[in-house]
Amino acid sequence: MSTVGEQTPITLADLPILSSFPSWRGFALHSLVIVAVYRCVVCDRPRESTMVATRGECGELICPKCFAHLVRTENRGLPHQLD
Repeated sequence: MSTVGEQTPITLADLPILSSFPSWRGFALHSLVIVAVYRCVVCDRPRESTMVATRGECGELICPKCFAHLVRTENRGLPHQLD
């Protein structure tokens, strides 16, 4: 049951994608044709940007700020691998 003024969450499938970058550390980064207005699933804040990240197959949107934080802190404490 929906209430008046309730919005359906926006996913990647709802947005016009200019290009997508290969998955990195489980995240995919997407450049958009427009400035998208959405709610980030990590910080739960309304965001506006031309770039979004997703994780996995669900297509839920992660803002650039949370993406940067997650990537920096996700593997903290693990030794760096040398090629």
